[in-house]
Amino acid sequence: MIGLRFGLPALVFAHALGILAADFGWPTVAGRACQGLALACAILVGVLRGHPAARKGAALLLAFVAGAGSLAARLDSSARFAPRETRELSLEARVCGLERNGARGFVELCSAMEVPSPGDEAVWREPPRLPARLLGQFRPMAPEVAVLDGLMRGDWLRARVRVGPLGG
Repeated sequence: MIGLRFGLPALVFAHALGILAADFGWPTVAGRACQGLALACAILVGVLRGHPAARKGAALLLAFVAGAGSLAARLDSSARFAPRETRELSLEARVCGLERNGARGFVELCSAMEVPSPGDEAVWREPPRLPARLLGQFRPMAPEVAVLDGLMRGDWLRARVRVGPLGG
């Protein structure tokens, strides 16, 4: 076992450093590659029983890779379904949150699924995947606010929306 003085703070720091590295895009590895590297590190920790310094290094590397891999896997899955360009579509979704903040309002949609628009059924084959959550923004003076005022968390909504990549 890793010594108590060395242990937890160093491992937590290595884990946080791995998350920070993945957030900045370094190393550019996918979630699957990190899982394989984490398995190799875990095997190394077990094999290096007689070498405490090497075992501590392998444990730190394992914590780093676990942090980087957890964020890398989430970034991979979110990038897979993120819209690449702005387009209009019809969708059905469940309202997860609704908030008004001064001159703006926000609606959060979950379980969004694209549905065919009237007249598009002939060319519509399979619904493209959408992100797990969509965040919409509206102005309180806009005409659609009358519809949004009656919504509550958990309601289902069918709407024609413009979906685009996040800017920032």
